[in-house]
This record gives sequence, structure tokens and C-alpha cells, in this order.
Amino acid sequence: MVLYPSGDFGLVACYLIRQTDGAVTISRGDGFVVKLGAWKTANGAVTITSRTVYREIVLPGETIPGPEGVERFRGVFRDGNWYLAADKKRFRPMRGFSDLNFLATVIACDREYYDGEKYLDGPHPCMPAVGSPKGR
Repeated sequence: MVLYPSGDFGLVACYLIRQTDGAVTISRGDGFVVKLGAWKTANGAVTITSRTVYREIVLPGETIPGPEGVERFRGVFRDGNWYLAADKKRFRPMRGFSDLNFLATVIACDREYYDGEKYLDGPHPCMPAVGSPKGR
């Protein structure tokens, strides 16, 4: 989850891999889901309005982008860090995460290759080329 200072929001649901050197990276061999939207704070709560804009495996009958949804989290400041909490969800800063360039690419890429009903021609726009310098 990325809460940008501008109020923009991005989330990548994915598998993470801890490398032998301790670095944490996003798995390139498993699927992921991307949500985009906006966030704001009020009275100690964080409200996120977003929609799914990419899903590695498209589910029958599901359109991309998906419908807009709203989630509310409590902002908790503990041990010098902000945490977001709601029901069974907890988000906290991830130590050792070293895949920021790939995360930024996945959040910012053009996803126009799928129109909600059929795939369009062309290469997958959300995956950097194999061997990209930061694409561990």
C-alpha cells in the first residue's frame, strides 16, 4: 500500500519474497492485483476510495476497472511509525523492502490492453522487461 503525499493511493496485492541478503521483493512468477484511488485523513481515520484496475487473472463477468469501493482505517502511531488498522487488516511499514522501482512501475503502468471483455493485442504493459536493473 502506498499513500502518496498528493492524496493518491496505490495498492499491490502480491506475494513477497525475502532474498538471501534479507531484501524483500515482489514475486515475478505469481499474479497480483492493483488498486488505485485516493486517500484522506480526518479525526484520526484514513479513508481510502479505490477500484481494482488490474488483475493478473481476470474473473468471468468482472470488469476492469472494477467498481469503486471505500475502506476506513484507524491511524495508529507506535514505535515511531504510522500503522493502519481495520478489522482484520493491518498495514505497517515494511523493513527491507527493496523493490520500489517495480512497485512504482506496477502502480503507474498503462493497463489499456484489457477492455473488460477481451484482451487487446500487444505485450503486457505492466511488466518491465526481463533483466531490468531493478527488476530482481
